Amino acid sequence: MKKILLSFVMAVAALAAHAATEDIISKFTYTWNGAETFTNNEDGSITFNAVSWGGLAAWLPEGDVKCDWSAWKKVVFEFAEPTTVNTQILVGEASAWGEIGITKLECSFEGKDMSALEQIALQASAPTTLTITRIYLSDGEDEGGEGDDIKIAVLDATGGTHVLPAGDWGWDGVWLDKDVTAYNTLIFEVESVTGHGNIVVKGIDKNGDPVQDELDFDKPFYYIFEIDDWAKIEQYAYQNVFKSSDEVEKPDGETTIVIKKVWLTSQTADEYVEGLMHVFAIGNLAGCNGWDPSDGSLELTYNKDTDTFTGTITVLDEWEGNGWFAFGIALGADKDDWATFNQFRISVAPDWGTLDVATPIEIGLDQSFKLPAGIYNVTFDNYAGTILFTAATENSISDVATEAAPVAYYSIAGARLNAPQKGVNVVRMSNGAVKKVLVK
Repeated sequence: MKKILLSFVMAVAALAAHAATEDIISKFTYTWNGAETFTNNEDGSITFNAVSWGGLAAWLPEGDVKCDWSAWKKVVFEFAEPTTVNTQILVGEASAWGEIGITKLECSFEGKDMSALEQIALQASAPTTLTITRIYLSDGEDEGGEGDDIKIAVLDATGGTHVLPAGDWGWDGVWLDKDVTAYNTLIFEVESVTGHGNIVVKGIDKNGDPVQDELDFDKPFYYIFEIDDWAKIEQYAYQNVFKSSDEVEKPDGETTIVIKKVWLTSQTADEYVEGLMHVFAIGNLAGCNGWDPSDGSLELTYNKDTDTFTGTITVLDEWEGNGWFAFGIALGADKDDWATFNQFRISVAPDWGTLDVATPIEIGLDQSFKLPAGIYNVTFDNYAGTILFTAATENSISDVATEAAPVAYYSIAGARLNAPQKGVNVVRMSNGAVKKVLVK
């Protein structure tokens, strides 16, 4: 499980790269004509032996509550082989006609009321055998190209406010009984928190044993659960654990959590994080040109094994031996998304105080760092939500590739130089690396 520093704009961009889908093939459990048969294959596909205008069908309500597909834009059937007869999808007010020779049939929900559904069915115009490899709901975005194999299932598209009362272990749960064998990661996008609580997830693993996991929440984050060995999620819940002191037996304060979205993805947690976050630095640093990100920035390097972003920065002497700087997040690989960067600067220097080196510092928002001029190694711990600065040694500074060329020179105190001077110089190279050079 992981915690990811929240930029809720980032979630929209991450999901936009791949259409949100939810597989529903497992719901098809009966036929409309008693003469029809079907087989559930080991690979998850269905072989349907159809008669004229019968139907392979699914019953959609849960208990007495009819199914609401208003959040989706279409349903899609995919076939293993081109069809040899005409086919048709029927669901609520919507329908779609399939010509002969197709391998995919889509039924659009545009302009239809999909809020109270009971059944969906696939029909054939004449006796035939159809092997259906996949049936899924889609948000309607383009699914072509790279990323087709990534599956996303939205469990809660609108989120909402959950008030967990004081005086007891306040609990607000959602029952799912959801098959998650096709997914590896469960993500809660938390927009805001007042108080302190847990997100608790319960289910069954692939060995058939009960399993439970939980994460504390006390701030806006992506709260990520790794569920690659889970077979089913039975429920998830938000629990109040806020206590004003350690002496209090039960939570004595109310906790409110605002959820923006909850979803599953077939990506692993590492794949999701690696493709989502890019951390940059700006400010009074070698390689940057002040506070305008478009004029220069330094990117930290992500290490998926440790879930950290690391790099080396040179703080310049801008005022009384100190320099100020900040970090921010850009979306995906778009390094020019400075609007998001500036909206989600991450740093923690209260009242512009100088930071203690070699002490992990909890990350906040809309502040800036202050350190004495010099060279520092930076470690941004994505899980813990902290940044650690340590004084860099010569051996810790990245080696510079032979083809890189010097682009700027600084004194050991961080002052900008017009040219190298005698003694130790800090040199910024064209590939963004920095090194110390002794000039005799």
